[in-house]
Amino acid sequence: MSNYYGPCDFSNIVGYPHEVPEKAIDKLPSFQGDNVTSAKAHIRNFNLCIARWCMAHNHEDVKMKLFVLSLEEEAIDWFMEHDDNKFKDLKGIIEAFNDKWGDKRDHHSLLTALHSSHKEDNETVEGFNRRFNELVKSLPQDIKPPEKAILIFYIQAFEGEMRYQLRDKEPTNVREAQDKAIKIDKNMQDSGKSNVLGFSKEVKKVQNQEPQGDSIDKLTQLIKQMELNHANQIAAMQANQTALHDKIVAMERDKSNNHKPNDRWQKGIPKGPPYQEQERPPEPMEANNWFDDPVIPYCRACDDSHEEGTCPIFFQIIKKKLAARERMEQVNMVGHECVFDNNEDLLDSVRTWFA
Repeated sequence: MSNYYGPCDFSNIVGYPHEVPEKAIDKLPSFQGDNVTSAKAHIRNFNLCIARWCMAHNHEDVKMKLFVLSLEEEAIDWFMEHDDNKFKDLKGIIEAFNDKWGDKRDHHSLLTALHSSHKEDNETVEGFNRRFNELVKSLPQDIKPPEKAILIFYIQAFEGEMRYQLRDKEPTNVREAQDKAIKIDKNMQDSGKSNVLGFSKEVKKVQNQEPQGDSIDKLTQLIKQMELNHANQIAAMQANQTALHDKIVAMERDKSNNHKPNDRWQKGIPKGPPYQEQERPPEPMEANNWFDDPVIPYCRACDDSHEEGTCPIFFQIIKKKLAARERMEQVNMVGHECVFDNNEDLLDSVRTWFA
């Protein structure tokens, strides 16, 4: 900690060193240099802390050390860049502090800062209200916007649900809007929706949840497993379809190799209306377009699946029937003879005879 006080020169302070009260250290305001707290507000809060907790320790070295301890992050880095023993009293430190972090903006910059005011994520509503009010007070009267315009700038400084609720309350002035903003923020904290970083309820919820990386890994593994299961199901369905197709083709081939006469058909054409070739009922496998094989015809002579014009049994039966008919017609007709040059002529004659 002694390195923090390097730029301070305590050699001319009578009674140095004096004890720094612990209570004052605990109550010190902090300044990071990130525009969340203005330099003017920090000096005011620091003087208030000294007045409350250092009445019995009103020594120059104590106040210098406390002011240095109130600086954090960029602000303490700035202070430690100074040469050793540069500051001999608190006044010199505060003057350098104002030169670095004080408000030296012109009218245009002040109006731009008001228009672009934004509540930081690590800033409480009370702290933002103080910073916003200080910015409004710093505006000269001749360029200060009307109250309604300042109210709009204040509401626009919030985001998300806070802005929506604050606008829904329809405040009439900045003071009323700030009071409502504090109440809305308190309700959001009670419901675990505060946007202040480090809020305890949000921290507890995060601690009870699994790390985000682990959840993503588990989701990725689940998706990969689902894809693998889907691929296995598709492969099994394809294998079953192929096996079924091979089995049906094998059965058809076995039937075509075993031609047996159809005894029922050879006994004679049944009585009834003239023969009309009927379409074979569609098979489910063909209706669903499972295979691209052509429809297999039906042979009545051998009760099998092939063209009748290619069946030897069919021609044997037809020739026998024609010979029997010719013998019967020779009783009334003399010299009638039926001659066929080939099987096709014979088949055409039989079909005409059936019709």
